[in-house]
Amino acid sequence: MTAVRLPRVLTVPEPEIGRELVVPEGVRLVEWPMTEDLPADLAAEVEAVMVPHYVTGSMLARLRSLPRLSLVQLPSAGYEHAVRHLPRG
Repeated sequence: MTAVRLPRVLTVPEPEIGRELVVPEGVRLVEWPMTEDLPADLAAEVEAVMVPHYVTGSMLARLRSLPRLSLVQLPSAGYEHAVRHLPRG
């Protein structure tokens, strides 16, 4: 069986979501509605993002500033609109 590597930093778009999650030890939960850029030191650590409902292209563009990003959870059935906003790799 392969072990799952958990993200070190996970962002959630609103506090209600964070309160409902059971976050494993070692995972830092950060509220980020994606309406503003994250501080550079925090952006460098984020590995997983939960995107808010009613996301805009300018909000998705902020994903490019997350060099460690490896998981994006979208609130939609499709993902094509978000792919162009992901950082390389």
